[in-house]
Order: sequence, then C-alpha cells, then structure tokens
Amino acid sequence: MRSNSGNNLLTNFIIFWLFFYVLFAERFVLKIETGGKGIVSIPALISFLLVFYILLKSKGKALEVFKSKFFIYWWPFVILTVLFPILGVLLTNYPLRTMLNLNVLSEISFVVVGYWVSKRMDFWEFIFSKYLLVAIIVEFLYSFFQLLYRIGYFHGYLWEIFASWDLISQQLYASPIFGRSIGTFVNPNTLGFWAITVFGLSLYLTKGWLKYLSLILSFFTLILSQSRGCLFGLIFAIGIILIFKLLTFKKISFTQFLKGYIFFMIVMFIMIFIVKLDLVNNIAFERFKSGIEVFLYGVSADQNFLTRVEVWKQSVGLFKKYPLGTFGPPELILGTAVDSDWVRLLLQGGIIYVASFLIMIFAGILIPKSTGSKVGKFLLYMSLILPVVAVSETPTIYIPMAIYWFGLGLFLQKKSS
Repeated sequence: MRSNSGNNLLTNFIIFWLFFYVLFAERFVLKIETGGKGIVSIPALISFLLVFYILLKSKGKALEVFKSKFFIYWWPFVILTVLFPILGVLLTNYPLRTMLNLNVLSEISFVVVGYWVSKRMDFWEFIFSKYLLVAIIVEFLYSFFQLLYRIGYFHGYLWEIFASWDLISQQLYASPIFGRSIGTFVNPNTLGFWAITVFGLSLYLTKGWLKYLSLILSFFTLILSQSRGCLFGLIFAIGIILIFKLLTFKKISFTQFLKGYIFFMIVMFIMIFIVKLDLVNNIAFERFKSGIEVFLYGVSADQNFLTRVEVWKQSVGLFKKYPLGTFGPPELILGTAVDSDWVRLLLQGGIIYVASFLIMIFAGILIPKSTGSKVGKFLLYMSLILPVVAVSETPTIYIPMAIYWFGLGLFLQKKSS
C-alpha cells in the first residue's frame, strides 16, 4: 500500500516537473563566467538528478528504453547530438564550454523518465491531462498579459516587475525581441512551438470540455507568439492527418460533427472579440500575411525571411570549408543565428546529421501509424510538424522538445509491452 502511495506521489511530481521544466528552464538560471553566455539552467540540473534517482529506484531498468528495437531509429540522432560537440572541442578548436549543451541533453533524458512512468503507472494519463491544462492556461494568460501590457491596457508596479523579468531573461540569451509575446520563454518562436506541441497533446490525450478548452487556448497562444513557421507546421500536420482519416473511410458521427462545429464557432467568436477590442493590429497579422506571400511571390516578399535566406547562402561557404561539419555549434563561426534546423544540422554534422534527423522523422510517422496508441498518434503529429517548422526555426533545440522525448519514452514502453 505504501509502495503504491509512494509511486503515485512520484508520478505526480514527475509530470508536474515535466511541465515546470518546459515552462521555466530558460527563466531560472545561474550566470557563470565561462567566456560565452555562461548560462546554466537550474531546472536542467534538477532534471538530471531526477533521472539519476529514477535509475537508482529502477535499478537501471529504466535504461531498457535504449534497448527497444524501435529506439534504433532514434539512436543515430541522439548519438550524434552528444558526440559532435565533443569532437568540436577536440578537432575544430571550439571552446570547452560548448562540449555539453545541458538543455538539449536534459530534454533527451526525458525519454528515460517517460519510459519509467509508463511502465510503473497505468493511470498517468489522468494526472497528465490535469497538469497539461494548468500549464496551457498559465502560458496563455501570461502571453496575453504581455500583449495587454505592451499596448497599454495594464500599468503599475506589478506589471513592471514581470516586464523587467522578461527583458532581463531575454538579454541573458540574446537581443530582446519586441512586439511579440514570449510567454515564460525567451523567444517567441519557442512559445509558438510550445503552443503546437500542447495542441497535439490536447488533441489526443484529453477528453470532453478539457480537450476543446485546451485546443482553443493553445491555438491562441500560437497566434500571440506570431510564429509563422509553427503556424504553417500546424496547418500541414492537421491537413495530412485529415487526409489519413479520409483515406480510411471512417464515418463521422453527428456528435463528432457537432463538437467540431461548436469548436469552430467558439474560435470565430473569439476572433470577433479580438477585432472588436482592436487587438488585431497589435497581434501583427501582417507577419502571417507576409509569410503566405513568401510562398506566392518568393522570399523577397518578406524582409525578415530574405535576411534569413542571405544567412543560409553564407552558410554554403562554411559547408564547403567543413563538408563533414563544424562539429561544434556553427553559430559561433558564422557570428549569427542560423534560424533553420535543416541548415544548422547540415553545417554542424554534414549529410550524416541531416540523415539521422530524417530517419527519426520517418520512424515517428511510420511506426506509430500502425498502432491505435494515443501517444503514438501524438508522435506522428509531432513528426509531421518538425520538418516543416525546421525550415525557418530550430525546434530540435527548443525546450518543449522535452515533451516529445517524454512521449517517445511512453510510446516505446507500450510498444515493447
């Protein structure tokens, strides 16, 4: 009895910690003089301790996730992600501080956590949906308050404190991005990636009114982030999933149709509310419009995207110089962010790193497709989103990827069972 109670408490803490980590890993940090940014995430360090505790409690059995016959498709990407920074220090004179990317490693370590939780608990889904809803509400409200503060609806000492926290947190990492909500992250694109990640979780792992509330709040969090890459990724994934459903010739019941209709009407009502409050000009829908114009008229239609393309063109010279990859972060040599995972992976590890990413993507689409698993459907959804978002962003190093790896651990345990 005590054992079950202890496991229940630990499961609650683990799922709570997953969302706390994702929301605040970039906010609670230590500043250490290393010659670079010198930022160490406190939640990342705690996550490593949590994994270590799980390994002790399971007597190492949680590592069985890496023995799964299906994890073999994720192994190349994981190994290269760990190995390349080390080679960068040893072979291409990168500074020692670049050897370990603690945030990325802690995100990947959640695959062990997810595997252990799924193996020990059958009711994790119930607990998960509750923490998920709270996290979605917190992130939406904070992002919405950032918008209202920016346009002058809120004033006062309390809001100044939060605004200062946002600004200081952004300055620790890079130049602040103004005019867009960042939520509890430091980059609006990370907020956008969070939004589409929890949209998928809500779609498959929640039920009833929780599902529709979570979907609505997730979608409008995405709009607040103004992340075009994430919006296009969401549209692409939902479009492909709908095509899959049509090809299976499954009939849609009247209840399903009614729920979909009500969901659509609520979204439209909120859109009308936004227009009435004159918030539409402050959300800068012009960004989304110019993103569509890039597809219609070419990269010259949007100055921001044109600048990114110019950086990618400069990257060609770096790839010619290092055809096997720079091993360390290519941003340090270029002196600027790459803003594309496809380009970043190519520069850091050459064709082999890009290939490992493709293998991971195709495995995430093909393996879960043959199962009825809810977590499997979420992995399929994420695997459709990632390659699209990776065109103009770097989602594989965003903090919400911890949820992807946690989900992979859950799925692999169920699959091995």
